[in-house]
Formats: sequence, structure tokens, C-alpha cells
Amino acid sequence: MYKKVIRPILFKYEAEKAHDFVMNCMQYGWWLLPYRGRPNKRLQQTVLGATFQSPILNASGFDKRGLVSKAIRAMGAGGCMVGTVVQHAQPGNEKPRMFRLPEEEAIKNRMGLNSYGAQDVYRNVSKFHRKYPLFPIGISIGYNSDVKKVSSIFKDQEGIAQTFEELMTFAVLNDSCPNIAKSGDKKTSEFLSQSCQNLRQATSKPLLLKIAPNLSKAEIQQKCDIARKAGFVGMVACNTYPSTVSDVHPDPDKAKDPCGKSGPFLFDDSIRTIKVIRAYWQDAIIIGVGGINCADRAIQMLQAGATLIKIYTALVYEGPSLMNQIHKGIIAYLKENNLENVSKIHSHYLNTQQKGG
Repeated sequence: MYKKVIRPILFKYEAEKAHDFVMNCMQYGWWLLPYRGRPNKRLQQTVLGATFQSPILNASGFDKRGLVSKAIRAMGAGGCMVGTVVQHAQPGNEKPRMFRLPEEEAIKNRMGLNSYGAQDVYRNVSKFHRKYPLFPIGISIGYNSDVKKVSSIFKDQEGIAQTFEELMTFAVLNDSCPNIAKSGDKKTSEFLSQSCQNLRQATSKPLLLKIAPNLSKAEIQQKCDIARKAGFVGMVACNTYPSTVSDVHPDPDKAKDPCGKSGPFLFDDSIRTIKVIRAYWQDAIIIGVGGINCADRAIQMLQAGATLIKIYTALVYEGPSLMNQIHKGIIAYLKENNLENVSKIHSHYLNTQQKGG
């Protein structure tokens, strides 16, 4: 029904307007969704200090204000990702700033970390947390684009972490947003290292670092070293792919504006990055994201070494039943291979490869 009826209607509208409409529907009509949150023990795992009933979460950017966590839970997600959150409200980049590429089932966005600010998001998330205190919540942490002083950026990030300390299960430091201009000190490894260390001191909750999909092996390993040295527990791989809006923006003067591109094409880069991380940092918690649009790809990402996975763009093209479809595929794979739990997929895959299977 979604692909034949609902999606064609939504696609008649600008991408951001359609997204905002869907968010309103999810916020107020979440109870209309067929509840998919019934746990299956094969999908359940305890990680990051919490029990995830499913390895699937929504990706950052889907729910910036923390308004649709009930709907995300109802769809069967194992946890919800909120943000990216910045300390103070900011409008983001000028509209239009979100564009569909239907022929690729992809999306380009140059949102610019638009946000109502940390306190607004906190109020929304706290309402959900009071009702579902055991449901895992991840907070993606960024910084305001107009803050120039590095010390102020660190202070704001620490403030966000402290604001959500009692609500969040874990936090992700978003250091790789491709549609936020970085300059000077913000590009250096020293900036990232200090940012990680400061954030680690600001919260007792597990922390992960989100990285870009176009890094070399050496660059991925360097990011791992910075995160691990700061006391982070793992990585998120990957963010959207750096691009421009030259092929989608109606204003030719905006052609060179940076953006992030997401969709199925991103899958190979995410898999490559995850494999590098898993080989280099064997006990890391890895959240895999990028290009997952079916159960087979979800399984491949878990085989590569992801602990949890996230989806966003595929929900736009496949609809809310996607999570349930992925669950069914993973459970079928586990039964077929006599595996008791989703956490065994990676080791089973390695054993199979070693045996030449």
C-alpha cells in the first residue's frame, strides 16, 4: 500500500515538506501503526548498557526533535536515534535543502543541522522516556554553525551531554556532517581529539564517533585511535557521502553548495569502513548505516562486523513495514544457520569464510 498509494502522493510535494508531514502523522497517529515491537529473543542483545529488542535503529536526521520515538518503537526498532542536537536553536541552511533522486532511491540534503535547540529536544525526549524508561535512546551531538571559538564549541557539546545524561543510553559525536562548512582549527585531528576527550569527561554514558564514508584505511584507523584514546566505545559508519546540489537545486548559483547524499550506493563504502574498523578495533561497538534497504543488506552489514544498524533513506522509499521485513529476513537467516542470536552473525560469517564456505 505504501509504495503504490502513499508514496506517490508524498512524492508530489517537496521532500522536506513531505518529511515534515510524515513526522506530524507519526507524532500524533503513531497508535495507528501495527505494533511490531514484540520481542524475538533471537534479535535481542544487551549492548551499550541496555537491552535492544532489535538491532535496527532509525538513523540520525530522521527525528531531529525527538517527537516520533513512540512511532519508531511501534515500527519495531530496537532503539531510537535523536538529533543531531545542537545547543542553541538554529534555522539551518536556506530552503530548498532536501532533494529526492528517485531513479537511485537516494536523497541529497544540505539541511545544515537545523534544530530547535537542546532544551526543546530534551523536553520532547523526556516525555517519551518517562513512559518507556527501558527503551534505548541515542543522542547525536553536534555544534552550532555560527560558533567560531573552539572553546565555545566544546562547552556547548559538554552542555548537551549533561542535559541528556539521565535520558540517553548512549551518545554519538557527529564530526562528519558534509553540509556544515568546516574551517581552520575545526578540520584538525587535534580539534577532534580534544572534542572527544571533553565529551568523555562530560558524561558517564557510552560514546561513539561518527565518521565519513570516503576515508582511506589509514584515516579510518586514525579516527579509531582518537576515539579509543578518549575512552569512546566504538564508531558509527558512516555518515552521508559528501556531494553537491548541482544536479538537483533549481538555483544555478547554488550548484556548488555542499550536501550529503544517502541511498543504496553508499552500502559498499559503509561495508568497507566497517570491515576496517572491526579488524583494527576488535572489541568496538559498531553501528552500521548507509544503503540498507532490505534484509540481505542488513545481514551483510552484520556479517561485516556491525553490532547494530540504522536506516533512514530506505524508509522514505520502502515505507514503515521495512523494519518488519528486515526482522523476518534476519530471523530466517539465523534459523537456517542454527544461530541462537543476532550477535553471532559476524563470528559465524568469519568461520564460514575460513572454512571456504
